[in-house]
Formats: sequence, structure tokens, C-alpha cells
Amino acid sequence: MILVIEGKGTKLFRSGECFRAKGGDGIKEIAAAAVSKILVTSAVSITTDALLLAASEGIPVFFLDGHGHPYGIFDAFEKAGQAYVRRKQTTLAHTPDGVAICRHFLCGKLHGRIRLLKKLKAKRSGDKAAEIVRVIESIRVFSESIKSVEGDSVAMVRNTLQGLEGSAWREYFNLLSALLPKSEAFDGRSFRPAKDRFNAMLNYAYGILYSQVERAARLAGVDPYIGIMHADAYNKPTFVFDAVELFRHYAEETAFKLFTARKVSASMFDTRDGGVFLNGEGRKLLIAAYFRKMSEMTCYKRRRVRIETEIGLRLAEIAGTIAES
Repeated sequence: MILVIEGKGTKLFRSGECFRAKGGDGIKEIAAAAVSKILVTSAVSITTDALLLAASEGIPVFFLDGHGHPYGIFDAFEKAGQAYVRRKQTTLAHTPDGVAICRHFLCGKLHGRIRLLKKLKAKRSGDKAAEIVRVIESIRVFSESIKSVEGDSVAMVRNTLQGLEGSAWREYFNLLSALLPKSEAFDGRSFRPAKDRFNAMLNYAYGILYSQVERAARLAGVDPYIGIMHADAYNKPTFVFDAVELFRHYAEETAFKLFTARKVSASMFDTRDGGVFLNGEGRKLLIAAYFRKMSEMTCYKRRRVRIETEIGLRLAEIAGTIAES
């Protein structure tokens, strides 16, 4: 299970082999063996004994800001760290192999979005279904164009790759907006802060996804801070920004379905500082839905695995590709 700790004044501490959370909802005790990860989403206190229990059980603790973006991860020492892979990462962006990996990330991103749009089409008819088909075909064209991009370094082709992906990105989000209830339609993507409720929820879902991808990268022996497609930036996990592209559609599907199922209400958001923010009620809804999605089964390399497992397997595969480059 996912243990979510939030709410000002909430405290997490250890009680034997259990976690005990004390807050506004009273006291809850959960066996450590039943916890797969801990999300700390707001100003709370957590004891060192609780952190040591998490480390001993291999339970990662993710610290998320108000947007859902991770600003820290507490975990046991990495077991799969490989200096060889990390040394390869430092030069990969200057090689054709680096360009090939960038193509893989972007084509994987577009393929995931096509899969999602096919699901949406199955439940729609008429003009909406026809528009979904049109956008799917358009995204396929952009994907084929990305596959044909070649260069001796990522710097040579970065603008071309990002331009093609960006064109597909705009069509995709315009379509999602048109498929939402009219009251929730949005005018393009907005980030920090979000300008509408859909983007506020999607940004938070992305934040949780970043946490998962960063941990999977670390366990695979990949340095989260040595990017290939995204230019290196001080204190930014640029490789995570690269690899997360493969999985964004899962976060998008989670947010989209919450809105189309009309499970989202205005009370789940706060408006302040020129933006829209998901509050505690909204985070509770989203986090539960997000991890239900992660527990669903998918097909990977002819195997049926949980989506959460797929993330780890794909990062391990990428680490192998980097080592062989």
C-alpha cells in the first residue's frame, strides 16, 4: 500500500515493526511489511526511527512540494549503482547513440499517447471519434519523422526533435481539452502555477511520476542528473526529465479519467498567487487513483507486469543500452 502523510501537525513515527501516523484524523498504525512507499506531501514531522524502519524494509520516502514535484527522496543505499554506466552517460549526448536514445524516448512518449487515444476512441462515436482518429494519424506522422532524424550529437538535432514532438504535443492536448466536460476545458498546458484545474491535477500527477522514475533510474545504476536529451542544469535531475517521457501517458490518463468520470469538484482546488493548486482533498483523490493505475497490468516484452514494475524494467533496459553504447 501507499502511505500518504500530509496535513500540518501530522507526525509519523515507529511503533515496533509498524508505522504510526498521528494527525487530525486520529492515530493510524500500519505494518511496515504492508507499505510499498511513503509520500510526504506537506509540512509534517517524521522521526529518524521511522526513516530507519523504512530503509530496513526497502521502502522509499518521497517528499513532494505543493505541486506534487519531488524535492527529495529518502531511500536505502543504492544496490545497483554502476560507475561504468554513469561514465558512459557523461559522453552519450555527444554521440549518435545518444541521438538514438533521444529518438527512443520521444517515440515512446508518442506511442503511449496513441495507446491512450485509442482507449478514448473506443468509448466515443461520431465527430469526436473521427477527431481522435485524425489526431492519432497526425501523431504517427510526427513519430515517423522523429525516427528519421539522425546526427552525430544531440546538440545537432535537439531543436528538430523537440520541434516535432512539440507539434504533436499541441494537437494532443488540444484534443484532450475538447474531450473534457466543457466546464473543464483548458487553453494549452500551464505549469508553475497551473492556470486551470486540469493542469493543476496533471502537474501533481507528473510530480509523483518523476519520483518513481528517479528511484527506478537510481536502482538501475543510472545517474538521474546526467541528461541526454535535456541539457544539464544545476541541481536538476535532467535524465529523469528524459526518461519520464516514456510514462507520461499514465499520469495523463489518470487525471483525464477523474475529470470525465466527474469525480473532481471545485472544492479540491485552491486559487492563489495567480494560479490554481490541488489541495488536500484533491491530492487524496488523485494519489489513490494514480496508484490504482500503477497497480494495473500491462504487457512488456511479452510479459504481464504491473505498470509500476514496467517502469523499473524499462529503466534497467535503458541502463543496459547505455552500457553497450
